[in-house]
Amino acid sequence: MPNTSAHNNSQTTVLLVEDNVDHAFLVKACLDKVSGYMLEIARSTAQCDELLREKTFDIILLDYDLPNEDGLTLLKRLNSYEHVDCPIVVVTGHGHEELAVEAMKAGAADYVVKSGHYPGILPKVITRALEKDRMAKEKRRLAQEVLVRNRELEVLNSITEVLNRSLVSGEMLQTVVQRISELMHLDTTAIYLPEAGQPDATLHVAGGNERVAKDQALLAGFQKLRELTQLLIFNDLSDGHAEIFQQLKQRGLRSGILIPLRHKSDWMGYFLAASSVTAFFTERVVKILTAIANQLGIAIANARLFRQTENLKNKLENVFNSSIDPILTLDEQARIVFFNQRFPDYCGYPEKEIAGRPFLDFVAESRRELTSSKLTELQAGQSSIYETEIHLRDGTALPCLISQSPIKGQREFLMVIKDVSDIARLQKR
Repeated sequence: MPNTSAHNNSQTTVLLVEDNVDHAFLVKACLDKVSGYMLEIARSTAQCDELLREKTFDIILLDYDLPNEDGLTLLKRLNSYEHVDCPIVVVTGHGHEELAVEAMKAGAADYVVKSGHYPGILPKVITRALEKDRMAKEKRRLAQEVLVRNRELEVLNSITEVLNRSLVSGEMLQTVVQRISELMHLDTTAIYLPEAGQPDATLHVAGGNERVAKDQALLAGFQKLRELTQLLIFNDLSDGHAEIFQQLKQRGLRSGILIPLRHKSDWMGYFLAASSVTAFFTERVVKILTAIANQLGIAIANARLFRQTENLKNKLENVFNSSIDPILTLDEQARIVFFNQRFPDYCGYPEKEIAGRPFLDFVAESRRELTSSKLTELQAGQSSIYETEIHLRDGTALPCLISQSPIKGQREFLMVIKDVSDIARLQKR
């Protein structure tokens, strides 16, 4: 790479490769008449190489007819240099126009034919070549921007696809961190979550170099940051402030980021990413990883809520099934939605013949009118307790006491059936 710049913000720097002293003088005299140009002259290809190693230029004017090396060969060589990133205009003599066409094919930005007035048109040629080069670079920049954006979308869509398949599981999170490592070219990724009932986060899944993520000293450092609220970025792990990431540095990593996983105000854990490249975590990379961390936080929160709901549901089912009385829930049409095991035991019907049927189907015909009116009251939001009779599968009817009420916040109703057949028999005596 050149270690010195020939560039001046107010001037266009021009390197003229020309062995003919008279021609070089004419070009210099012409450009000196026009403000805004700084010209340096290379008398040979060797001097050209030396100047380009030392300085950068906005444009190169290359004479085609050079001693030791023709302009076309030099043009191809200059275009192969990584440190040469400027347009090259080839200057040819009369009768060499076909060579100029070859030069254009070889990467020249433009060409000009030597004539008596050619130095006078050089400013226009230079301006045109610089504008053409600027547009080409802008086109490449935009194309690169599209590639980067497409890669970002690929990463986000890939992660979203995985998280949307079903509720978060350990296997799913393992797939997520592996994809992040591969698509973002990261050396290490990991998710740290607290175990049930524990305040500190422990390693849940890791991608890339798992040995780094499992480092106990690293985990101890994270536990000092319990319920971190802001992300931590260290693009140079030699920084003294990056003490928490020193274990990463010792394993050859050069930059790291730790993002808290949150949902609303709830802390879920951490997402760690590390790279062997210094200053890897640019603003754009941080935005992508933050977006992924936000998705992870929501997905983990939803999974926790689902587990809590399932646990509550199981507890309620245990309570219902432990009851000595039949318990039902009815929908708005008074059809049976849920029932505990005591109800099929009580009425003698198998479970598959109960779910979804109207409750009136299980009421003795002689008591259906009363029960129907009570169900109408229930649908209107009124709770009540009344006596009726349940029709058993064997054809008999048992007297019972029903307590029914709307379920708060739901469009369903709760019904508890109390068997009073023993009381009825005693009363008959």
